[in-house]
Amino acid sequence: MKIENAVQKAEKWLDIKGIEGVAQSEYEGKPCILVLISLPSEHMKKQLPATYYGHLVLLKETGQIDAQ
Repeated sequence: MKIENAVQKAEKWLDIKGIEGVAQSEYEGKPCILVLISLPSEHMKKQLPATYYGHLVLLKETGQIDAQ
């Protein structure tokens, strides 16, 4: 599956408490799914897969993101 499609499907994770955003990114020259989180990554790792449709899932702690 193309990364764009995987990211679009992963957007359903936005309904999970502690997930602030889902985006396409790159890790070591390969596309990945970047998940912005406001809860500690240890907690979120239990709720999300390490890979999704063949793409690496990276977590980045950002704190809570509010619309301006």
